[in-house]
Amino acid sequence: MPSMSMPLVVRSQRPSLSTHLRVSSRTRISMCQQSQSRSRSRFSLKYSSASRKKNASLVRLLKPKNNNNTSTQMSNRGMVQNTKNDERGGASQVFLASSSVAWIALGVCAFAQPEDIARTMNLSVQGIDGLQHLTNLQATAPYAVLQSAVLALLASNQNQQEEDSDSLLATAGALAPAASALALAVALTQTPMESVDNVPLACYAAFAAATAALSASTSKKSPSEFLDERAEDAKNISRLNDNTYLLYFYKISTIASLVVGGSFALSPISPLAISNDPTPLAQFLRRDFGLFSIFLLAPVQTLLASAAETGTLATPTCRVLNLAVAIAIAGIDGVTLYSSKATADVLRETLPADQLAGTLDVSSLVEGSSGGIENFVGALAVSATILVVYLAQAVRPSAQD
Repeated sequence: MPSMSMPLVVRSQRPSLSTHLRVSSRTRISMCQQSQSRSRSRFSLKYSSASRKKNASLVRLLKPKNNNNTSTQMSNRGMVQNTKNDERGGASQVFLASSSVAWIALGVCAFAQPEDIARTMNLSVQGIDGLQHLTNLQATAPYAVLQSAVLALLASNQNQQEEDSDSLLATAGALAPAASALALAVALTQTPMESVDNVPLACYAAFAAATAALSASTSKKSPSEFLDERAEDAKNISRLNDNTYLLYFYKISTIASLVVGGSFALSPISPLAISNDPTPLAQFLRRDFGLFSIFLLAPVQTLLASAAETGTLATPTCRVLNLAVAIAIAGIDGVTLYSSKATADVLRETLPADQLAGTLDVSSLVEGSSGGIENFVGALAVSATILVVYLAQAVRPSAQD
């Protein structure tokens, strides 16, 4: 009997629904984790790149700027600034040099043709009063030589290595023109405008003021520093060194210039004149001489005193100034002698015969002047002595170390 066997049934192993769900969940979780991992990687890369850029920026900020481009730019800016300074300095030098020549021209006009200037001011040129007006103009004219020399030295920068001397030169070049312009302006305010020729006088005042402003701008010291040093010099006038006689000479000359200049600039009458015209412009002519003595001659003498103390009188600056002072003094003395003789001649022609007691000469004339014969002779003697020393120091300065 045949045996009956049971057929083998092979069932396919299909996953159950729960298994399928578990696998799908794991897959999605894995994919999310991978996505998050990739996002973190990208963020990390971006953060690293940003950090590197930030660090590089900090390094550039902290690193000294010494590259070639920066150096070139700074050099270019410096060259431009120097060029501008040179242009301004060149313009100042041109104006100072031109002013130097102009002051010589003014001095020559005042010395050679004083009548024209007196007529511009509506002042008399006849008689004793007229002669006194012309004398005042001619006596002030020699100071134009000294003013011109100061301006020329400022223009040439001969003295730029000495800061104190440069400030003294700038002061000498500025104070006298400024004082002269101010005194003229005050006199004009007291004079009827229709009686004078305003244009030439206004031009002189404007030119003098411009000269003063530009000269003052060349000083390397502030006004307060300069005044403090000059006050210290005045206190130590008895201070001496090996160059005793020259140091004393220049300091005493400075004091004499201040005293003589003050007597002309501040006194209501002239120390030497026979006639004293009270009109404002006539007073200006007399005061102008005193102002140049105080504010031009005295500062120059102070500079020379400083040079005598330091042993630098042989420098070109000091020799030029000594020569200019000698020329100015010679011109003033010459005008004084000439005016005395001319005054005697005028009086001889104008006074009645019964008023002429004997021969009218210079000695008898100056007896009736403001200061008398003693003042006249003493002033000339002192002036001549001073002239010799200045001329000697200009031609052959003392050997000093």
